Amino acid sequence: MAYFAKLDDNNIVTDVRVLDNEIIIKDGIESEQKGIDILTERTGHTNWKQTSYNRSFRGTFACVGSVYAEELSVFIPEKPMPSFILTPDYHWIPPVPVPDDVATEENPDGNEYYWDEPTARWKVIEEVSDDTDNELTAPQIQEFETGKAIPQEVLNKRQEARDAIQE
Repeated sequence: MAYFAKLDDNNIVTDVRVLDNEIIIKDGIESEQKGIDILTERTGHTNWKQTSYNRSFRGTFACVGSVYAEELSVFIPEKPMPSFILTPDYHWIPPVPVPDDVATEENPDGNEYYWDEPTARWKVIEEVSDDTDNELTAPQIQEFETGKAIPQEVLNKRQEARDAIQE
């Protein structure tokens, strides 16, 4: 299979399409241009670049949100967090390594961590001690996603409303 990334005017990937390798063979050699021509004919869009699923060329496999860096001829994934650093092989990593005691297959009793962008460090995921089967509450999810705590007064009002409904 041959994969092609559809690029917008800013070289951001908006779609990835797949073509059978056999239809892009020209003179016995796989032709990127032939794939581009086929996709242009089918879609009317002209800005396509071939991407490699096994990363044999153009850095990483293109996905929606990736940027095609024309000067380097590579796809760079979307930056997951503002503090992350781009490696020489075009992957984003946090500025602080994951702690050594992280839970792994070899160390199942290790800690589980999440990246806390406001403090630029790893934080241990605390276990929930009530009977919610260790699920995060909506406020915890919102805090995790936004990095902002919900004021206690808002949480109290929400709980009062839930209690009133249950009565």
